[in-house]
Amino acid sequence: MKQIAKGKFQVETGGGYFFPTAAQAEAWENNLKTFLAIEIPKTLSQDIYLKLCQKYGVSMMDIVKQGYGIEYAEILPSQGWKKMTQYALAYARLMTARAEAKPTIRPVMADYPSGRKLSCGHTVYTQTEVMSASLGSSCTDCYDRMSG
Repeated sequence: MKQIAKGKFQVETGGGYFFPTAAQAEAWENNLKTFLAIEIPKTLSQDIYLKLCQKYGVSMMDIVKQGYGIEYAEILPSQGWKKMTQYALAYARLMTARAEAKPTIRPVMADYPSGRKLSCGHTVYTQTEVMSASLGSSCTDCYDRMSG
């Protein structure tokens, strides 16, 4: 920490932040050093997340309801190392949960489970693939040929 001018202090680790008192600058620096000493894993299961929250004395965050706030929050050392730790843990858990989430695949329901043979010669499995042409039933690919 160095004094820039009367009533203007700057910490070495704080970038462009200035403080009116040396005590505030020192508190910022101490919070940042304490936070940086905490090792937060890149992937965080729900159980480990709970254990780390208990270890550091921070409350768990609802990553579903607060996901946007967790992802885009700017938490500064002036808010304390506990708040920084709380958000960092929640962010790691949120990213892990997103990576673990499996995409929802909606099964295609077959209207004709064994297939329906059309006049054009193709077999289709859903009603949406069947078209009525002048020469009989056809699939979407053969409609122009079967209409003529």
